[in-house]
Amino acid sequence: MLTKELAIVSFENGQAHPDRLVRSKHQAYVGLASRMCDAYRDGIGKMRKSLHYEIHKILEDDPQCPVRRIGAFCKLLDEWSEYDAGKPKQTAALRKRVFRQAAQYHPLVSRIESILDHDEQTVKDKIAASEQLTWLELEEKLFADIIEHQKLTRFNVPKNPVELLARYNVAQTQVALMDATQVIIDAREDWKAILRFAKLANLMHRIEPRTQGYRIMLDGPASVLRSTHRYGVQMAKFLPGLLACKGWKLTAQLNPKRLASSPSHQWAKKRAWKLTLDDAAGLQSDAIAPNLTDSQLETDLMEEWQVMLAIESGSPVATAPSAPLSLETSHSVSGESDRAVPLMQADENNRIENPTRQWQLEREGDILVRGQRVFFPDFTVISPSGFRVFLEIVGFWTPEYIRHKKEVLEVFALTPLLLAIPQSLKKQWQSHRFSPNHKVIYYQQSISPGEIIQAIEENNP
Repeated sequence: MLTKELAIVSFENGQAHPDRLVRSKHQAYVGLASRMCDAYRDGIGKMRKSLHYEIHKILEDDPQCPVRRIGAFCKLLDEWSEYDAGKPKQTAALRKRVFRQAAQYHPLVSRIESILDHDEQTVKDKIAASEQLTWLELEEKLFADIIEHQKLTRFNVPKNPVELLARYNVAQTQVALMDATQVIIDAREDWKAILRFAKLANLMHRIEPRTQGYRIMLDGPASVLRSTHRYGVQMAKFLPGLLACKGWKLTAQLNPKRLASSPSHQWAKKRAWKLTLDDAAGLQSDAIAPNLTDSQLETDLMEEWQVMLAIESGSPVATAPSAPLSLETSHSVSGESDRAVPLMQADENNRIENPTRQWQLEREGDILVRGQRVFFPDFTVISPSGFRVFLEIVGFWTPEYIRHKKEVLEVFALTPLLLAIPQSLKKQWQSHRFSPNHKVIYYQQSISPGEIIQAIEENNP
């Protein structure tokens, strides 16, 4: 993704418009993109700074091309590339040896005019010989660990150079969302996939039912967050997934600090800038369907559950799909109820047929709606007798997000719910008054099916 220094966004009539290359206005960029990709494809062995210089020369054909756009293309092409980072320790040691030897012959001059002068080229050749290299070879190695001097070793050539232009358009929209305080997505279709992408990106989210579909509200990177950059990266990762879905409209509230801080744009602090986007905007994405689970913790639980069922039935073990190690679904829960019900016997509507007569685990099998509140539990556990119990894996969010979750859980205080909370957060949650219908288990590194079943059975009279 791009950095904010490479962002190009125009502001007009309350709307933010990220830089966009379209065929009607930028047809020439199809050829320029092909030349840029060729420069990198034929540039194996060249230094990064040399490749960037070639991109600058290519884009000089467009006199209206902003400097930031040139830098953005260099950044995106580098992301498709692999460079030799060298050996920093050896290179640093080499520099020390060379500088120490050169210091003995100070001053170095190209033409000797006094007895204190030393011929520059003669000294260079002498130092290079001590390293068993020519001076050109030594000079090349001297700063090999500096990023601009790294050499290209591989370029993943796109099937079509137009992919570079499509990636540029998406990247400029991604970096614009770094200034978002809130992102609202109204989803008529594919809302479940959109929510899955949001959870996989570890974004703080809330969901409400609408007349047609659902409204998903995401906290933006520019809201009050400690790790703004890290969260912004997660927001950027979410956008390609959203673009792969259908039937949605995005409205982002922006707080462009770099604009508002300008002396000539003090009025911008009072403006409410918006970025709007929908599934017909023309942005392209190659994102694939989201993984079944949000974290390795959930993946392990599903795999252990399959092992348990296989042992009981004597059939081969089928494991759950793997999930990224770095992603974690985080939820919070608290609340009180005016009456208590057994964990597995809230009402007869909670009973379904379970022909297998085994304990079953469904990933996000239910969405609960009550009024304007929506709750999407991580798992649904189905007992051999057919009762459904919802399992929520608890994590840590900001205090504001926790308060929102507490309000949601209060609405669903009568819903049978089992909460799995990390042992490391036990003190943090012990002060909360849980609903009698919300039972808690604390886990260390993993959650075992046995713990879940035992907790349910202990609370089932």
